Amino acid sequence: MTAAVHNYSEGSPRNLVQAGSIRDIYMCSSSPSSHHRRSASTDAENDALDGLAREILDQWQDEANVRGLRERVPMTVPWQLEQGYGTGAGGKPSERVEADDLIARFKTLSPHQLVITGPAGAGKSSIAVLLVISVLEDREPGSGEAVPVVLSLSDWDPDIDLRTWVTRRVHEEYGGLVKGLEHDVVRSLVQSRRIVPVLDGFDELFPLIRERAARGLKQAFGSEDTLVLTSRPEAHQKAVDEVPFLRSVPVLCAHPVPPEAGRAYLSQMCHQNRAESWQSLFDAMENDPEGPVARTLSSPLMLWLTATVYASKDSDPRELLDATKLPAQADVEGHLLDSLIPSVSTLGPRPPHRPGPVQRWRPGKALTHFRFLAHELHRRRTQDIAWWQLQSRLTEPGVWGAVVIVAVAVLGTSASYAIAWLSALLGAAPPRPGLGILGVGQVLGAVAAVAVIATAFGRSVTRHLVSGFDERPRRPASGSRGPLLLAASAVTTTAVGAALPGSMAASLCLFALPLLSGVLLTRSAESDMAARPRQLSRAERRIALVESAVVASAVAVTTLAFFHWLNGKPLLITGGFVIAWSCSAAVLMALSRWGRWSATRLVLAWRRRLPRDVLGFLEEGRRLGVLRRVGAVYQFRHAVLRERLAAEALSGMPKGSGEPLEVVS
Repeated sequence: MTAAVHNYSEGSPRNLVQAGSIRDIYMCSSSPSSHHRRSASTDAENDALDGLAREILDQWQDEANVRGLRERVPMTVPWQLEQGYGTGAGGKPSERVEADDLIARFKTLSPHQLVITGPAGAGKSSIAVLLVISVLEDREPGSGEAVPVVLSLSDWDPDIDLRTWVTRRVHEEYGGLVKGLEHDVVRSLVQSRRIVPVLDGFDELFPLIRERAARGLKQAFGSEDTLVLTSRPEAHQKAVDEVPFLRSVPVLCAHPVPPEAGRAYLSQMCHQNRAESWQSLFDAMENDPEGPVARTLSSPLMLWLTATVYASKDSDPRELLDATKLPAQADVEGHLLDSLIPSVSTLGPRPPHRPGPVQRWRPGKALTHFRFLAHELHRRRTQDIAWWQLQSRLTEPGVWGAVVIVAVAVLGTSASYAIAWLSALLGAAPPRPGLGILGVGQVLGAVAAVAVIATAFGRSVTRHLVSGFDERPRRPASGSRGPLLLAASAVTTTAVGAALPGSMAASLCLFALPLLSGVLLTRSAESDMAARPRQLSRAERRIALVESAVVASAVAVTTLAFFHWLNGKPLLITGGFVIAWSCSAAVLMALSRWGRWSATRLVLAWRRRLPRDVLGFLEEGRRLGVLRRVGAVYQFRHAVLRERLAAEALSGMPKGSGEPLEVVS
């Protein structure tokens, strides 16, 4: 039995809590400074969110222009909106939605959840892009409204929490482009649902992990959270059958383009001098609506390919009607896919939605280059074309490290004997009495060997010799702290080596300095993907040059001190310094990602797999509509094109090419 309860209150309290027996209550009030800190943190997050919205809007507006999604001649694609999977949740009927009304219709959904399905080339990703653009164009700066971010699901490991993966990807792609978008800020925005992922390509996950991926979606998204997902119908259906979480989410289904809509689109996009040829194609579509041409041109992707491939006045679309060469729908689709790269690579006027200067490539060579890239993606089971992951057999990590060490050691030894001969010719005394030309050459060779071993050891510890090549490139450390600390380390190393020649301390400094440079000169790799490809390449070159100037010099001086040469003859000291510095700098440059990338470019260009200006070629591929750029990597814009190019590369003899494509394993 409880004791009697008496309630008593004086004054006019704003809040009153009534309770029975309460133990261990501790109350405290937040100070004005804590309120100020929270307010400042919120303002910083809002500023970062606004910057992220601007960056994403600029990115996808540019992508929409390249894709031609905002052309004056829109493509009419019918869509069916179902209120849930199948017949709809609660028996709600499906409704036909026009493309112009899709965005407005999505905003009326409560909650904002949608799965966009359709076959390959139906325009699922394009609808997602237009949805993101519309939301961001309507968003008011400073409002704190959520920002949608398009992310490809192909590299998501379902064993990793989805929101953790989203945090990492957003920070990788935009952290270096948006001021204040630090990792902790991104994590806070993701957890508070102010960054909304638009997940593209559920069907591109491997079939064995889709069920786990669907369960991961269920854990990450609540019933009221915003969710946008794109997938092919088969993958979506299997996910719904295995994990009913998606059953209540509205489904937007793409339907084939009606023949009259396809003809209207092509008639406005085609060259007027070829109107008669196009009319023959239109008549065939009307007379045989179930024929291979009509069925092929019911796909938005195939319509776009047809308009692009036959945009020139010299092209003839009637070749699609050749039943001998193209008897089935798959043959017509394959012909259009095979014709895309040669048609956009030829000389001629650029369509209005492709701005900027252009560097043209021969169609045959461009086709070979893209096939090589598609095969590389297939081999590595990814869709990201990252320049630092491209390699030949010569520049594979272990092989390249051995080649560099041996080559520099041989050249250093050769230079040692040359300097020894030159010293004897000039009458310089040897560092020790009784040493002849061969003896001096051997001592100088030892200097070169120590410099090479010390530098390679430091690089191997910093994971740039064996496993570092497959990771993201480094970025220069912000500010002057890193270079200043590196310079101080170099001065300290040199002073210790000079004061204690041959001692253990000098040896440790000699081997540790290359390791320190990798730590002090660079920042965390988490935001590497935020930079553009050329920015990362230039940053790697800058790091390699600084290391060569500072680290190699300190290694050279310490090496001479290690051999008690600092009090020797000036000519030999100079020769020893030049050899040690050259060997150390060569190893640093060659084992850097920039050095390895330079060697890879030359090897692949020599083997005619890629042009020497690989980054220029990739950027031009983006301008031509074959590739798209996501952060620091490129991707094929259409998965079906990537898959076809990879299949042709694996066959060893591409169609339309006079030479077999060497498969690089």
